[in-house]
Amino acid sequence: MLSLPNSKILRLSKPSEQDLHNIAAYTSRNWGNTQKKIYINKIMNDLEILCQMPSLGYARDELSSGLRAYMIEQHIVYYRESKTQIIVIRILHEKMDSEQHLSQLK
Repeated sequence: MLSLPNSKILRLSKPSEQDLHNIAAYTSRNWGNTQKKIYINKIMNDLEILCQMPSLGYARDELSSGLRAYMIEQHIVYYRESKTQIIVIRILHEKMDSEQHLSQLK
């Protein structure tokens, strides 16, 4: 979990932790460790921004009520907002079938 002043706490679900692991492994394999660090840092920095401004994401109620999405480079962060937290549900590549990967939320 991560918390900054005047921001919500960031909580990653187990599937989103696995998504980050997979993104890191893929990036490292295809573009090297330096690029992996740059990209994962970009994702984490943008998640910190999202914790400060949760309304940056857009509603995806057609996938699941209360679900929001936020683009980071070629990945889409699917999350929910509570009074104190941003709960990241999944981090999927834009070409992935989000309906299939989020079907358990309906």
